[in-house]
Formats: sequence, structure tokens, C-alpha cells
Amino acid sequence: MELLIGGQWVEADSGRREEVTSPFDDSVVGTVSVAGPSDVEAALAAATEGAKTWRRTPPTSHAASRTVSDQTNSAPTSLAKDGPNSAPGV
Repeated sequence: MELLIGGQWVEADSGRREEVTSPFDDSVVGTVSVAGPSDVEAALAAATEGAKTWRRTPPTSHAASRTVSDQTNSAPTSLAKDGPNSAPGV
């Protein structure tokens, strides 16, 4: 899995990845990007810009965003199994 920065799935700047293992049988179930300082800076910059946009968004749109978030949060098993594009509404 990649890093979600500014609404985009990206590899870590370092290209570093780590294996994720199953606690059940220690089999490798995937790999994840390992964020470094430059990735954190990029995420903070994207979050700062996102906050500016959010402040200008009408409250009715906030409610719609929360609905999508609620749907996504209700499907963590699907997200873990099938990746970020499997979230409802994506």
C-alpha cells in the first residue's frame, strides 16, 4: 500500500517498503511504503491546503463528506483486502 498524500496514493520518496505479515500464520500479506521526513512534510502541506478549502466549503457539503467517510469506515475489511479503490463511493 502506498501513502495517501493530498488525495493521491504515492510511493514514499525513499522508495522504502516493508512487508506486512499475517498474525495468524506469519505469511506475507503485502507491502507498505515507509514514510520519511519529506513524506511527512508533504502530508502536512497537503493537509494545510485541504483545511483552507474545507473552511470555504458550505456546511451542507461537509455533511455529504461525512456520509462518504462513514461508509468507508464501515468497510475496513474490504479496504484491507481489496485496497483503497474498494471503498464505497470511490
